[in-house]
Amino acid sequence: MVSTIPTFSGKKWACQVPKWTMIALFLAVAGLVAAVVLYPSEFLVVLTVLYLASIPISWISFRHDEKI
Repeated sequence: MVSTIPTFSGKKWACQVPKWTMIALFLAVAGLVAAVVLYPSEFLVVLTVLYLASIPISWISFRHDEKI
């Protein structure tokens, strides 16, 4: 779907993860996978709330970047 509401996109985040943070990143991803498996409904509710909360933030950021 196409929307006129600006939202954040992962395409602009071209960053490399330092090697020393790989263990922490792996544990975080493993924790998220465990949360999806053990608590799928609650995980989806939290994910939805976080996404909806990010919309006003991304809109403000878009407006700020537009003025510059």
